[in-house]
Amino acid sequence: MGFSLPPSDSSPGCCEGGSPSHTNRFTRPLEADLRRFSEAESADDFVAIADRVIETQLTADYWTVTLPELLDSSSAWSPYLFGYYASLNLLNAKALFSNMRINDLFDPGLKQTKSPVERHHLFPKAYLSSIGITGTTRANQIANFAFVEWADNIAISDKAPSEYFPEMFGALPPADREQAAFWHALPPDWEHMEYFEFLRERRKRLSAIVRAGFEHLRSGAGHETKVASVDQLPTVSDLLRQMETQRVEFKQSARAALENDAPEKVINEGVVKTIAAFLNASGGTLGIGISDDGDIVGLQPDLDFKHQDLDGYQNWLTTLLVSNIGGGVVAAHVSLRIESVGAEVVCLVDVSPSPSPVYAKTTKGDTCFYVRVNNTTRMLEGPHIPSYINGHWQKP
Repeated sequence: MGFSLPPSDSSPGCCEGGSPSHTNRFTRPLEADLRRFSEAESADDFVAIADRVIETQLTADYWTVTLPELLDSSSAWSPYLFGYYASLNLLNAKALFSNMRINDLFDPGLKQTKSPVERHHLFPKAYLSSIGITGTTRANQIANFAFVEWADNIAISDKAPSEYFPEMFGALPPADREQAAFWHALPPDWEHMEYFEFLRERRKRLSAIVRAGFEHLRSGAGHETKVASVDQLPTVSDLLRQMETQRVEFKQSARAALENDAPEKVINEGVVKTIAAFLNASGGTLGIGISDDGDIVGLQPDLDFKHQDLDGYQNWLTTLLVSNIGGGVVAAHVSLRIESVGAEVVCLVDVSPSPSPVYAKTTKGDTCFYVRVNNTTRMLEGPHIPSYINGHWQKP
């Protein structure tokens, strides 16, 4: 084939070629796909073929049913395990309890007698043995491993999860705890779960991380997953001076009805639509706990709604966005922070613009397209979508 692809267009084909569906273990599907690609006569043909393969194989059931089942393994050379490692690398993830990046572990130029990051049994083997769960196949399940610094691995030793995890995880800042739970696919209160129940739940979350890595790669985004340093982000005072603009939006709440009897799902969708619109425009900041007039309402109504603390609230909000916009784009371009204003606290959701179109799941459909028009969020339909995409992302 005598043509080349821009990096953003080559991502899907490259990712699909290295996905769990295409390994040396499955030569026939690989050969069939290679024959398809040999028929491409241009870059557009190549991408179109790759997209068809992706749509056929990486279905919704693949991510929610097939891949979790394939992760039910203790193989150290599982292609699905490597897919998870690759996703952590793409999402610029850190080791659990640490500021060390996972991609440092895979740096071929890093040569040390002792690896700085190691695979750790979340349920240590000796602890499992003490409760009657024995055998390498059971203890070395893919879903029982996480990356930690070797010093933390030594400190944990053979302690029960309920003994070591709360203290070590609690030492992280709240925002880091939320991100670490996402990267490492940790179910809420996992340290108190029965072992095999934990494995089942974590496999589902591992699959979601692989999907987030795939979406991140397919979007053509780089490795950076944070929108900006805290010093560069607007404060509540900055936002109130601007009021609502193309890049600033206020919501009194994200789930509690304060002025009418609107269902929670309707209020949730207001947040989802705004974040999707920011992603498809020039980015921006959503202030939750602030009225349209700039009055500080605070998060207490939302916290009381489901009896949550701030950590639980941030975890819920992250899950809402990941579920309805996509894990890859949220990990790459959305950041949450809590800011105090007098006696109240508000949640600021900072969004950087996406390098490619983003679609949201709402009651109107699974692929709704939202944009910012002045200080409003609007849904585009029909020919208005390609017209906007061509103009905004300057596609030929």
